[in-house]
Amino acid sequence: MTTTYTPAGDAAAGGGAPAAFATPRLATPPKRRTPVGRLAFGLIMVLLCAGVLTVMFGRAQHRSAVLAVARPVDAGQTISDADLRIAQVSSEGLTTIAASQRGQVVGRIAAVDLRPGMNLTPDAIRGSAIPAAGQTVAGVLFKPGQLPGRALHAGDQVDLVTTAASQQSASTGGVDTTSSSPGSPVAATRRARVVTVTPVSGSTDGSVVVDLLLDEADGPAVAADGAAGHLALLLLPRGR
Repeated sequence: MTTTYTPAGDAAAGGGAPAAFATPRLATPPKRRTPVGRLAFGLIMVLLCAGVLTVMFGRAQHRSAVLAVARPVDAGQTISDADLRIAQVSSEGLTTIAASQRGQVVGRIAAVDLRPGMNLTPDAIRGSAIPAAGQTVAGVLFKPGQLPGRALHAGDQVDLVTTAASQQSASTGGVDTTSSSPGSPVAATRRARVVTVTPVSGSTDGSVVVDLLLDEADGPAVAADGAAGHLALLLLPRGR
């Protein structure tokens, strides 16, 4: 006798096809809601960044060509074309000199020490070129003992003292004179300003040629005294 195994489900269905396997249903996770405050903060940050970029781009588009310093220029020296260069800067809040005025700046005098990279301003230059009307520039050779031991700089105020009695009779007109005692030689003194100081090429004793700005009337006498080696230079405080 043969026995056949029939599953309970099949028996309940009267021997029909087995029931299909039912896939279990997963629960749907709840949707997260983004807080309104975060959305507002993000929007504000986006707008802020956009505003900053707009301002920066606008400033970049409104840059101006101005004059800047290309080489060192000491106070009192004449500004040459080679001392200048053109820089692009934002003109907001700055007092500068437009690049188009380059021709008007060349030949002017530096009122302060100019250093490379500085933007040139009206306060940094003086009015007229050297020499102005009524002035002259005299180049005088000085040896050690005729000038102070410390280095001279452009813009220094100095007194020029005539040291030879034989020259005084011809050079005292219209200038200050001093006498230490009766019968002593009279020293003629003239005020001047240092323009440039140039070491003498090949000199081993420290001799220098000093270009001096002085009154035009004093030029001939200073040139004569300087050529004869009869001048001594006294350094005065700046701004005197």
